[in-house]
Amino acid sequence: MFGPEASFERFLGYDFAAFTIPGYPKRDPDEYLMYGEPGRLAARFTLHGGASLVLFIWREPQGAPIPHDEAEQKALLRERFAGAGWEVPAFLEQLDAANDLYLDRVSQIRMERWHDGRVVLLGDAAYAPSFLAGQGSALAMIGGYVLAGELKRSGGDIPAALGAYQRRLFEFMRSKQDAAIGMAPAFVPKTHFGLTVRALATRLLGIGWLANVLIGRSLRDQIALPDYF
Repeated sequence: MFGPEASFERFLGYDFAAFTIPGYPKRDPDEYLMYGEPGRLAARFTLHGGASLVLFIWREPQGAPIPHDEAEQKALLRERFAGAGWEVPAFLEQLDAANDLYLDRVSQIRMERWHDGRVVLLGDAAYAPSFLAGQGSALAMIGGYVLAGELKRSGGDIPAALGAYQRRLFEFMRSKQDAAIGMAPAFVPKTHFGLTVRALATRLLGIGWLANVLIGRSLRDQIALPDYF
């Protein structure tokens, strides 16, 4: 309906992978543990049922295509994290047994038009901020609420409702995408100095008012939603 995905994808310069490890011996309930080296990051957090979720993120400036073959994906992951410290070797040892490996690019979808006729896009399909923003679900719920409300308000005029949905949310969603682009370099710093700054900033986030100054604006949803219902 809208053309090839490549026309709308904005690659942010990173790839990521995730998989679960059943029975991982080190467990830290309710904590997100993260380890960084220049240009790459590994993290884990505990799930219910004895499993742990492992996440890898790394810089991939050239934007090489993601291999479709799972064996090639696992080989790529081992290559990108060869020699990494912390618990990374233990994570990589579990790769062969993983049956839920997911590997993808860190990208945004930026479109100038979210609807065509009676077809409309919602959430990540229309305005993905990238998973680094951590707000995909919240933005999708805002979009779903506004879309439903405008369809109700239109009295059956679907084209008018879809146009109103986009007009009300377009600038807000674009601002969220712009903020996510700024977060990417801080998430996976390129240098040891950048890692040091990120560690210091993370500690400072424990101070409520300072956290509000540093990241409050990027996380707060500055939008007034109509009371449709």
